[in-house]
Amino acid sequence: MEQLYLIFLIVILSTILFLTTIFLYKKNPKMSIVPIISTATLTIIIFVFALSADGWDGLIFAILGALIGVATILSSIALLIYHIIKKNQNN
Repeated sequence: MEQLYLIFLIVILSTILFLTTIFLYKKNPKMSIVPIISTATLTIIIFVFALSADGWDGLIFAILGALIGVATILSSIALLIYHIIKKNQNN
């Protein structure tokens, strides 16, 4: 049952990130990459914290980093698909 909560959390995080990138994409397509780069940087920082932590704190940081990393990857894929669809509609 706990796996369902993690999957639900990943879906929520990636949806929020995707909606943010779509909002920025409509304003300026070049700015839509900023949230993805920032969350990827955040994931790397959290994994560094996981490696340097003692005890159970490292596991918590690793799980949090993995969740944010998966959400970033899913949102990047969704943004790429959205960009390809928009590009084909303009042609």
